Amino acid sequence: MDYLKSQKFPNDPIFTQLAQLSHEVTGARIHDEYGIDAEYGDLLNDIAQLREALRKELPRNWFDSAGLLRQEAGSIATITISGYYYIVGFLTILALGGTCVPLPPGALTEEALYFLNACEANYLLTEPNTVQQAAAIKDHMENKTNQPLHTMPMPRAAAGSSPYPLMEIDDDLILAPTDPCLIVFTSGTTGRPKGVVIPRRRFFFQATMDQDSHYLAYRPVHWIGGAVPPIFKLLQGGKIHFMKRRPSPAAFWELFKKGDITSVSLAPALFKDLQDYYHAHIRYLPPEEHQRYIAGVARLQDIKCSGSTLNLVTARFWEELSNMPIRNVFGATELGGITSTQGARYVDRCIGKPFPGIIVKLSDGEQGEILVKSPWMFTHYIGDEAATKAAFDEEGFFKTGDLGRRVGDQYFFEGRATCDWIRFWHFKIPVLELEEHIMRLPYISEAYVLPVLDHESKGLAAALVRLQKPNSQEYQTQTINLQKIRDDLALTIELYKLPALLRILQDGEDVPRTASDKAMKTKMLEQYFHISDYRPHEYALDGVEFWGNRVDMNVNRQAWDWEGEA
Repeated sequence: MDYLKSQKFPNDPIFTQLAQLSHEVTGARIHDEYGIDAEYGDLLNDIAQLREALRKELPRNWFDSAGLLRQEAGSIATITISGYYYIVGFLTILALGGTCVPLPPGALTEEALYFLNACEANYLLTEPNTVQQAAAIKDHMENKTNQPLHTMPMPRAAAGSSPYPLMEIDDDLILAPTDPCLIVFTSGTTGRPKGVVIPRRRFFFQATMDQDSHYLAYRPVHWIGGAVPPIFKLLQGGKIHFMKRRPSPAAFWELFKKGDITSVSLAPALFKDLQDYYHAHIRYLPPEEHQRYIAGVARLQDIKCSGSTLNLVTARFWEELSNMPIRNVFGATELGGITSTQGARYVDRCIGKPFPGIIVKLSDGEQGEILVKSPWMFTHYIGDEAATKAAFDEEGFFKTGDLGRRVGDQYFFEGRATCDWIRFWHFKIPVLELEEHIMRLPYISEAYVLPVLDHESKGLAAALVRLQKPNSQEYQTQTINLQKIRDDLALTIELYKLPALLRILQDGEDVPRTASDKAMKTKMLEQYFHISDYRPHEYALDGVEFWGNRVDMNVNRQAWDWEGEA
């Protein structure tokens, strides 16, 4: 039998689940704003088309006797803006036993070259929106390294094609759960991006059929939060709505107003952007029009916050608007989801309890670094044995680099060990706590606390803030400056925690973010404070207020305000 001509699929939970759904579920499951609507049959037709094209294009010796790609064949990269094309590429590569490497569609050619070389990928699948970029990457790679890069457009079945025949599983075609299937790169905010190798077992789970769910996908697919959740939703029988790249807050609100979306997982920054848009553009609409938006939000049945914790003010806004609890999901690229809250009301910085099958411990008992074991964790960082070994403790727990504490059976997020604490003289300033207190000031709409190295005090807290739009006479007449912010904060926090530098964001000024919508604080410090290392001794910059590097003792406080260190 020539396995390269077989129309059957591997016998693993990914494809057995897909086979069951293709038999039982009808109607469009995927809507892509780039002009694609697809049922399971359409998806299978397109997977079959691409599988046949790859079998013809790839070298024959890349395949073993079962028609699967050999491990030494390397990976196959994709570059897509369309979420649908990503799904087709990913599932086709998996059907061949291969490993998919989704590239960032906005990557510079040199960045793309780094990713391709790290994964030993010399085949790049494209879609209509990325053909030109793929050509530029190909030229750059071949001119710089003399290595060939084969680009290949992903075909689609012709309109009106016959429905895909009954999806069959080859009982003898079994792949190991530990075999790699996906490589995604870390953001690189704390060093060179690492390629995280995710095994097939990440997608092996007992899927609860949820045909009525309608998931809103907006994240780029080269990031773990954009690559994995749509596949999970597809394997649950739910519907997926893929938005166009970089959607505006208005686009989200218009989709909410239609009332079709039932499930969202948003980054904290997006929750805040949508809140600001509501106050600026929706809140004062005529009652009937306003109610359409509110009714659409009320249709949401599952609201998750992922990527970081949500500030309490924004969480309360969404809880009141939707009459639904906000689930905080804590996870990592290397592990997937780790914990989730389940309560009826959002609790500040609470990340809930571990998912079934996940084991969590803290390095110092009830507090410390969050250490995790998961049956779905990554296998290794590609090409970096030392980093892989360093990522685990002696008991095989993954070291997340995040700090937490446990209260009863609930875990709380305390920040990143490397960057969410500022050593100020002999005190420690918790960055997340200071950000939360600044956000509670009624005239602040956005706040970031940035650690600044200081030769004398060791470290200072710099505050980058955006003011609320003036909506009352009070806010129009008062002056918001560093003195005002420090005075107001001094009523609720210890003096040593007060910010020492302040920069106010103006209209049109935005903060740099990663693909996962996390603020890039090192770049923020360079961009808005012009500090890339230690604070210069004679520091002065237009638009930045600097208080000094001593503790201000001009406010009447009690000894306990110093936590016993007065």
